[in-house]
Amino acid sequence: MEEGQFITKKCIRYNIPGHAHELTFSCYRNRRFLLSERTCQLLIESIEKAREEHHFSLWAYVIMPDHVHLLIQPRDNEYNISNILKEIKTDPVRKGLVDEPGKWYYSSYNCWFNDIDKPIRIDKETWPLF
Repeated sequence: MEEGQFITKKCIRYNIPGHAHELTFSCYRNRRFLLSERTCQLLIESIEKAREEHHFSLWAYVIMPDHVHLLIQPRDNEYNISNILKEIKTDPVRKGLVDEPGKWYYSSYNCWFNDIDKPIRIDKETWPLF
């Protein structure tokens, strides 16, 4: 591949009302841009803006140094996951970053298990009861 060319991924995205979506995206060339607190804060602001503009509930997340995982549920019947990903654009224990999940600040673990809603508020009220 020549310098300056981009790889376009081809994948099928299903926009089915009422269904949750696990979104994973990585940094350019898997670089560890998200080691910087400033970069993480910019990403958090983007997620918050996307949540407002695209009306989705955020159920879980983890921001790793080179990629991000989100679990969301769109609240509108008409939505487009590709548009949500455009707006926003592994586990820290397994990667050896911490020895316990609750020690990784950029994860929803503490929101669910320790009632700490930082750095991003989780929409627990929209979580389905089974």
